[in-house]
Amino acid sequence: MAVANTEGLLEWAKANGTSLSPNVEIYNDDVTGLSFRAADDIPSSTSLVNCSYTTTLSYLNAAEVSPFQRHSAPFPTNFLDGLRREDPNVVGHFFLVQQYLLGKDSFWREYVRVLPQPDSKEASGLPVLWSEDDRRWLDGTNAEPPLQKRRNLWEEEWKMGMELLREGSWEGYEDYSFELYQWAASIFGSRSFRASLTIPEEIIQSTKMLPEHYALNLEHIQKDRFSVLLPVMDIGNHNGVNQVDWSKGADQFSLKSRIVLTRNSQIYNFYGDKSNSELLVGYGFTLPNREKDTVNLKLTPGAESIRLRRSQTSHIININQPEQEFMFHVKLPAKTVPLDQLLQLQVFSSGLIDTMSCMVANKRERRFLQANLQCSLEKKSFSGPLSRNIVLVLRILRDKLQYELSRIQTFGGGLSHVELLSLECAFAWLQLNYPDLAAQAFKIISEDQDEPLPLDWAVLVEDWDHSYWTVWIYILWTLRLQNKKEFETRHPKLGVWMSGMDLSYDEELASDVSAEKLYADQSEQETIDGMINNLTSQSTGQSACTARLRNFASYISLEETVPMSYQMPSGTKANEFVAQKLLCVTKIERSVHDDRPTSGPWTRFLNSIGS
Repeated sequence: MAVANTEGLLEWAKANGTSLSPNVEIYNDDVTGLSFRAADDIPSSTSLVNCSYTTTLSYLNAAEVSPFQRHSAPFPTNFLDGLRREDPNVVGHFFLVQQYLLGKDSFWREYVRVLPQPDSKEASGLPVLWSEDDRRWLDGTNAEPPLQKRRNLWEEEWKMGMELLREGSWEGYEDYSFELYQWAASIFGSRSFRASLTIPEEIIQSTKMLPEHYALNLEHIQKDRFSVLLPVMDIGNHNGVNQVDWSKGADQFSLKSRIVLTRNSQIYNFYGDKSNSELLVGYGFTLPNREKDTVNLKLTPGAESIRLRRSQTSHIININQPEQEFMFHVKLPAKTVPLDQLLQLQVFSSGLIDTMSCMVANKRERRFLQANLQCSLEKKSFSGPLSRNIVLVLRILRDKLQYELSRIQTFGGGLSHVELLSLECAFAWLQLNYPDLAAQAFKIISEDQDEPLPLDWAVLVEDWDHSYWTVWIYILWTLRLQNKKEFETRHPKLGVWMSGMDLSYDEELASDVSAEKLYADQSEQETIDGMINNLTSQSTGQSACTARLRNFASYISLEETVPMSYQMPSGTKANEFVAQKLLCVTKIERSVHDDRPTSGPWTRFLNSIGS
């Protein structure tokens, strides 16, 4: 959205009591889009944005809870009565759809016009609006479950509201499509503010509504059962640092800075202490701050464990988010650790260890915890009567995190159309699927390079990556030759890639007969031949078949690898990036090769010696 398009918004906002500080301007940032910027140095505690309650948009307007105005036709009585008590947020979503459909006749037309539009899902950037192919990249991550839950919830809400509009004979209810409802819900989800933090209870006028409605509306505000759109103020972006204060006045909601803002610096709002996963799901962006890269862990303790945990002095409930009482996270180690927290447990959010301790406690440990309510394993873990307890807690956490990691790796493996395979991973695959053959290969390499077992691949890839890629590829093709049907059933995607390499080699031989040779220098040839001879118990020179397979393997090693820095998973340089050759394994569908010739010299050779 261009800055020029906000002129109408600012004029409308100003006419209705919403204003920007004279030293605050709106500009278009290359990364954050529409943003606030300091036009001059601004002292701390200066009001930056003042949002009049006249311009806010929420359930309160749809229900015309005084002093909030509706400015449009009322929804049917059965619609409001059916949703008012349990689902005021749904009313707000339908109300925003109504304003969109009203177009130029809407009181909020200038505001609705600058919002990401329903026909441009990319403009919002929210994963819930991504295509199915794009959403697959989040499978197995923290972001996946809330996305599915959100999509299902929105559809249920829309169907419920549409049924009430139909029953109320609401004119034009057919125009309230699910796409528009989904858009409105995403706008509220990504741009709105919590009612309890923005709406003063005292401005709700009890004399203008039924007593039961007055009490219900106050309860909705207190418990954040709906959220509020604040035009102009919602332009402020989030950088993860809380340097602002919000204040509720009699007629407006204000944003102030706690720090001095220098000229031309972006002015940020604060969306809360959220992980990158939460930011991505809720707002469509992440922060480069690695401390925001966390893994959420939601615990479901039983009633007895909840009572025990709540009785402990270390237990604290966030009164603003009581539903998050047993939601925790695991994060990267911080540079500094609170004095009262053990270094070993700093990656776990406060309360996680102590809550799990209550959940896994045996009878003896439970008696101890009940008699020592001040006890906290997060401050003193590895001694005393709870030693068994902390070991069990950490074992469960380890298993859970390993499971989550494996899920991500499993889902991630199917996303890319290409896999870059390191030599260490290639031989690990061999060890997993053909352990006896791998053990023999490791022993030969160890003796040849005078390296101890287990092999340190960071050392081997420095000079011998081409040699051992040639050997690994040779082993792969010999395994398939032993029983092609069984091999391709067991490794279908790998089998398709190998068939593609066969056809590619045939094409190369068709254009250059001399291509069928060994691609290696003298020292590499000695290493390759020595290892193949040991694996096959015969001399390479004595077997034309073995030599042809070796030459082919060296060709693939030369042509299909890419030099790249790769993070070593183990060895003397574990977690360090080491320059080496990675094998590019393209995940090609079998149909891609269907129209290519299959009777070249290499293919005929393989068919003649294979089973």
